Amino acid sequence: MKLDRKPMGTVNGKPVELFSMTDPKSSFRVDVSDFGATLVRVQAADKNKKVEDVNFGQDSPQDYITNGGYLGAVVGRIANRISGAKFTLDGKEYKLLANLANRHSLHGGKEGFNVKIWKCTKAEANDKEATVVFEYTSADGEEGFPGTVKITTAYTVSPNKVAWEFSATTNKATIINITNHSYWNLDGLDALIDDQQVKIDASFYMPGDEDNLPTGEVRLVEETPIDMRSFKTFKQLFADHGDIDNSFFVDKHWTTKSPSEVVLAGELQSPKTGRFMKVFTSEPIIHVYTGNFLMNVKSFGKQCKKHGAVCFETQRPPNAINNPVFAKQVILRPGEHYIHKTVHEFGILK
Repeated sequence: MKLDRKPMGTVNGKPVELFSMTDPKSSFRVDVSDFGATLVRVQAADKNKKVEDVNFGQDSPQDYITNGGYLGAVVGRIANRISGAKFTLDGKEYKLLANLANRHSLHGGKEGFNVKIWKCTKAEANDKEATVVFEYTSADGEEGFPGTVKITTAYTVSPNKVAWEFSATTNKATIINITNHSYWNLDGLDALIDDQQVKIDASFYMPGDEDNLPTGEVRLVEETPIDMRSFKTFKQLFADHGDIDNSFFVDKHWTTKSPSEVVLAGELQSPKTGRFMKVFTSEPIIHVYTGNFLMNVKSFGKQCKKHGAVCFETQRPPNAINNPVFAKQVILRPGEHYIHKTVHEFGILK
């Protein structure tokens, strides 16, 4: 594996770096940045050995601030939504910024992990893999959350595979639920995902309200339009169900022996380019979002399109702290260690 490190620009006068990890044999390439610990670029070959982008990103850190969408960013402290922009922990109520519909908290608040400059503590490569590690300390009270939390994001790239591991500790009881918000399109960044096929290994999902806030109800996917336990095209899903922005409970998660063991949660494949992508995770939820508002976002200088990509956000249940059934899954206390592992594996259909 080859590792290159170069300047990416500045934010508020502070330098930002870009780290490129490439497999010389397959030309599989992954770029990450210390701005937001962001997954900036993933390039993979198709069935004709054409290498192109399959992940949306930006050319500069300022573009991430200006153009929105959380493209490839690490999202926290809490990914997804917190109802009413408040929660109660150990009898104390904490109020957060309502940055969604003026009612709820979304993706960590006004300035979440996605706009912080992380510290690179490791960047090295050998014949088999390349690794880049970022660290960030979130101060007590940042965005309204309690506790000083130390977070690490480690990216590991090997031929046709990119993995990340989030870990965190705290000095005071707090809540945490981190995800990576990458947008994927196996036909390249100018196409729609309509003809691509998706499979989600989940028998249960959580419906959402008008703000796509999970209602707390858990339903079977069986006999619903969003049963994706066998491959379906997005075109069919859009026709039968409409836009997707829902959390699905990964079936295999319930049979794992270790909380850090990764299992197959979802698959995406393109008959056109022959590419496939498999998503493995240690997390109980895979949140599927079909780029329903991408028309409000730009990537690499180009205007994006609705349904131009799909996100597979691996995480704990959304709004868990306000649901007694799931609250314990996102509470982190001193002496405990939060770990989240996800792996994206790419290949060519046979």
